[in-house]
Amino acid sequence: MWSIKHKQCFKCGTKSVPHSGHGFCKKCYSKWIAIEKKDTLLENKRRYKSRNRLIVLSKENKRSRKSKTRSEYTKTNVYKGMKAEKEAVKILTGSKRVNKRFKAEQPFDVMWDGKRVNVKSSRLANYKFSFGLAGTQVNCDYLFCMGYIGDKLSKCWLIPSNIFPATKNSVAFGHQSSKFDKYLFHQNAPPSIPVSIEANSTETS
Repeated sequence: MWSIKHKQCFKCGTKSVPHSGHGFCKKCYSKWIAIEKKDTLLENKRRYKSRNRLIVLSKENKRSRKSKTRSEYTKTNVYKGMKAEKEAVKILTGSKRVNKRFKAEQPFDVMWDGKRVNVKSSRLANYKFSFGLAGTQVNCDYLFCMGYIGDKLSKCWLIPSNIFPATKNSVAFGHQSSKFDKYLFHQNAPPSIPVSIEANSTETS
């Protein structure tokens, strides 16, 4: 018998050349080992390049964060969003933020009077305020949309989230007037959800 488990060489089918291992004769076994080593080497190189690329990107991101000046950082969307959340907590008396910086513990931003509120902010552009939703409306009871002109808060809307379909990705409000103006929230409102807002919460668009 040529081998205990094999009758002949896998590669060339010979029985005349002695068996070396894994079903290969001595000639074919050396070639097979060379191919295996080459494949392993290429795979290791691929993994190393991928890992090295992630390390490089991580270092670049770290450097970019450190290199930002205070004025540059205040222009980022992250800073603007955090600023809007802090301002929303002051406006919605008795509310509190549920997420810490860079750590999202809940899929909404503020808890107010037992209601889950997602804070959205937008700067005036082309005579309108545009707010990105991207499905966040399904994780909260209300959207608190804050429209800014420059760095100054101009208007606020407290809108029941269920009037927006889950597939709706954005909503825009006109600067002068909008169909959502019935949800305008005034900063001198009492520290509770207005009855008019609760009454409109069953409406759909």
